[in-house]
Amino acid sequence: MNFTVNNEGFPIKAVFDNQDVWNILVPLLRHWASLAANSTTRKIVFLAAPPGAGKTTLALTLAQIARSPQSIGLPCDTFKNLCIEVQGIDGFHLPNAYLTTHTFVENGQERTLFSRKGAPFTYDIEKLIRLLMQARSLKTTDPWPRYSRIKHDVIEGDRGIIGNLLLLEGNYLLLPSGPWSKLTQLCDESIMLSANEEILRNRLINRKIQGGLSQTEAELWYEQSDGSNVRTVLAAHQTATLELRLTCNGRLEVSSS
Repeated sequence: MNFTVNNEGFPIKAVFDNQDVWNILVPLLRHWASLAANSTTRKIVFLAAPPGAGKTTLALTLAQIARSPQSIGLPCDTFKNLCIEVQGIDGFHLPNAYLTTHTFVENGQERTLFSRKGAPFTYDIEKLIRLLMQARSLKTTDPWPRYSRIKHDVIEGDRGIIGNLLLLEGNYLLLPSGPWSKLTQLCDESIMLSANEEILRNRLINRKIQGGLSQTEAELWYEQSDGSNVRTVLAAHQTATLELRLTCNGRLEVSSS
């Protein structure tokens, strides 16, 4: 099935196998609709995945199907009790002004945090925790920060969470160590989407080339930044409610590990 979803004003074309939609996505949405129905609190679901696995596209597609089930042939009131709010953790990056003026040491060499932007230690986790705790209430929350794909920096949000289920997507939501490990106390359920590193490497390099980098520049960026982040997420994660795996042909499969 083909979908077009909106990511911060940028349209994304999403393609999912029909069987994956009916066997994985639709049952998941039915479960969430039951979970959220008549609940006195907002439900929070984490969707974690390494860079390049397509977690944002998956999250936005789930929300779109819930909003317009008729687009896949279901009655329009199929998910009437479910209002999904999709948010990513990119808005919780530390600002560029901070990243460019603070350093860390890696392999004996001092580097700016900006050179590893996107690594686990370049996020404001305490702010994320505070807003997640607030999001538990069904009341509209304080505005959530956003990430501008034009400025490539965080910006103040203009609205809070309003749905009855917050679907939060990000690379490190299920990391088992450091301050990230505290987050799972704040979610009702979680999804982990994994993939073979070679699949992710090819996807991320192609993404950089489409963004204007040469093949050499894209490969270098992967080795210096994206690759490390991919391996961090794939190395270990806290057990998720649902474990999915992206196959080499783009299918989704339920995994037991």
